[in-house]
Amino acid sequence: MSDNTDMTCASCEGHESLVRESIASTVVVRGVDVEVTKVVRRCDACGSVFENTKDHDWKREAFDKYRDVVGIPSSEAIRQWREGQNLTQAEVSALLGWGEATIGRYENGSLPTAAQADQLKYAMSEAGLFSLLEQRAEVVSKGKREALIDSLRPAALQARYIGILKDIHFTTDVLFSGNGSFSFEKLTDLAKILCVHSEHKTKMNKLFFYADFIARKFLGQSITGMQYARINYGPVPEKFDTLYESLHSLEAIIVDDTTYHGYPAKIIKVGRAPYAGALSAKEVEIAESVREYFKDYNASAIAEYSHKEIAWLEVPNGSRISYDYSDAILDADKIVNA
Repeated sequence: MSDNTDMTCASCEGHESLVRESIASTVVVRGVDVEVTKVVRRCDACGSVFENTKDHDWKREAFDKYRDVVGIPSSEAIRQWREGQNLTQAEVSALLGWGEATIGRYENGSLPTAAQADQLKYAMSEAGLFSLLEQRAEVVSKGKREALIDSLRPAALQARYIGILKDIHFTTDVLFSGNGSFSFEKLTDLAKILCVHSEHKTKMNKLFFYADFIARKFLGQSITGMQYARINYGPVPEKFDTLYESLHSLEAIIVDDTTYHGYPAKIIKVGRAPYAGALSAKEVEIAESVREYFKDYNASAIAEYSHKEIAWLEVPNGSRISYDYSDAILDADKIVNA
């Protein structure tokens, strides 16, 4: 597109034949092609073509589009985040271990390096800022720091525990995820359904196993995407102690210490965190069927029952259990149709 303008030509100082044109162009920013609109002024009198700083800033447009492509926060987003946390540029730079003027340059449009962009995104997350404030307490005044930590703690702890569980259960092997991927929301909803009657931890481990493996059998994928292992007491979720500690800390469940046959034991109860509604109707049906089928089993009885599973008999102790064993789950049809 083009339009006439009364601006003066930079070469011949004429203006009657000066035309401004918008041109679509591809530019390269740090190896990435981005599309921008360049505005040039063309003088028909002398043939000069030039740009004017009063026209559209295509370099800024290129930087902004590059940020979108590679996931770097915009200058405005950085500034709004910093001001929203009541932090000065000097405090943010100090928390990140940067020079005092660095964050100011990025708020004014400069592009951070890939490494600094990752640091910045980390700091802009609740968990990241919480951790930095803990690590570098001296760079922010005591009162401000304590107020920030108090406001960030709930979200930061949630992100921290969710990250731990995702790390434990991440796998690209569908044999061990049940054709799904780990879902914290589905895990918490499933836990709330399974422990309605308050269950011994050993029994909860088995209830999780049966819910996920029966879902894999009838629905084609597990509910939670958790991985399971074979131990002496039967199939269990990987790192189940960390699992219950995390869910307890996030108030999805309550873990009560008690005794069972004279030995210390943990009882799992429904926590205060709300039900997320992440499960499908079929997944809820399977979860409730598993819970009700084993309602009258105590921890010892369900452990003994699980020892008859081919998944427990064939898998070496301490090894992960393939979801291929879901097709051989004992009484699966009876459990879902009980």
